[in-house]
Amino acid sequence: MRQVARAMRAELAKLQAGTSGPPTSVGAIGDWDVPEDLAKNVGTAHESMLGYVAQFAAVYEGLIARIESSAKNFDLSELASQNSSKKAGQGLEPQPKHESQN
Repeated sequence: MRQVARAMRAELAKLQAGTSGPPTSVGAIGDWDVPEDLAKNVGTAHESMLGYVAQFAAVYEGLIARIESSAKNFDLSELASQNSSKKAGQGLEPQPKHESQN
């Protein structure tokens, strides 16, 4: 699980690096209104796309955090299970042997 989370974090870093920095500006082409309107629409679309990428990155980050938490919980439950199994049979007379608990 930790390997998956590390790989996901690396991919997220690449995505975030590609969307960081100053926003790209789209300049007007020519002096007539069609290219200027097109430039505004492209700029708006670009801003919207970056907004959706940021939302995706936030959700993806949450998923990574849940995977990391699951890995930690799995480790803690394994440790608790090992500790419980070590305590099994203590206090019995005669003490059980490790080869057999019977």
